[in-house]
Amino acid sequence: MPKTAVFVVSLYFALSFSVFSKDVISVPVDRDIYHYTKKIFSNRDLKHITPEAFDHPLCQRDIVDLVLIQKALILGNSSI
Repeated sequence: MPKTAVFVVSLYFALSFSVFSKDVISVPVDRDIYHYTKKIFSNRDLKHITPEAFDHPLCQRDIVDLVLIQKALILGNSSI
């Protein structure tokens, strides 16, 4: 019986840590792309960005990708 209790307690802790843990998402971004993004979308809320926001001379495919990734994380209730 003690082996069963140890197994149950171990299983409980393993499952509780996996349920309550947060995944870390790492997205590598070049510095110039990051700075261009900051310049284009200075203080705008990314949650409300529309496709028209990408009509900027500095806007590149990498910037669109970065903004869409951030917007998806925001809409998925992740903290960025």
